[in-house]
Amino acid sequence: TRIAKLLNAEHAPSPRPKCGRPATWAPSSVKEILDRRLYLGEVVWNRTEKRDSWGQKNQHDRPESDWIRTAAPQLRIVSDDEWQAAHGRISATRASITTLSRGQQHQVPSRSRDIESNYLLSGFARCAVCGGGLGVMGGSRTRARPHSYGCLSYHKRGTAVCGNGLKMPIDRVDDAVLRTLGGDVLRPAVILAVVDGVLAALEPRNLAQEIAQMRSEREAVEREMGNLVKAIAAGGPLETLVVELKARETRRGELVTVLISVALATISPVHKKSPGQRPGLPSREMYNSW
Repeated sequence: TRIAKLLNAEHAPSPRPKCGRPATWAPSSVKEILDRRLYLGEVVWNRTEKRDSWGQKNQHDRPESDWIRTAAPQLRIVSDDEWQAAHGRISATRASITTLSRGQQHQVPSRSRDIESNYLLSGFARCAVCGGGLGVMGGSRTRARPHSYGCLSYHKRGTAVCGNGLKMPIDRVDDAVLRTLGGDVLRPAVILAVVDGVLAALEPRNLAQEIAQMRSEREAVEREMGNLVKAIAAGGPLETLVVELKARETRRGELVTVLISVALATISPVHKKSPGQRPGLPSREMYNSW
């Protein structure tokens, strides 16, 4: 965390963030760099597998025994002594934390810590100043000191990223959110409107009506294209007319593509094959009708 705050204070270029996150250094980014063996001149392959035993796409980690390590001394930017010094300090810090917590640091499985949360807003609520995530600050489960919400960017990335140091008691914020949800969102009129929208989306599509509307729009676009061509031939404002004509051509192409896609989706895959026609494809007469 201290390294991330220092880099942000110095406005050092940071890795590209996820969509909606601030473009700054985070403690997780620093840890990723400290653990990257590429900087030692070692390239590691085969760390993940794209498909599972059933052949389905399901990327997952491979055991370390399957990793392939290749030496690339031309990529080295860190010496062995520097690497050992950094990771020695990390190990010493981890050991001291374990000692201070009386050996109970890893009592809770990491998976449950990542998935389950005892707090309502941590993980998806955002800071109104910088857009960073809100997290739980301080507090104690065994003492009277209450927990509070605060901006993680301010506390983990430094004041160069966000100046919002406000902390609010968790109970106060949670009660305000739940009252708002109960009064503004979970009203019968809102719920019924959502249900009606879902039911409407699940109703069978009237393909015949949609196709008729798209054909009508395609014909209107073609008439407009004809009028634009006549205007160009008559010596009208050439640049403007050409732009309009290209827009109509693009729209006509979109409509034709959708019409063909809908029609192909409604054709039986075992329809009778006519002479000279590839199986599974419509005839030229059917194509022209679309």
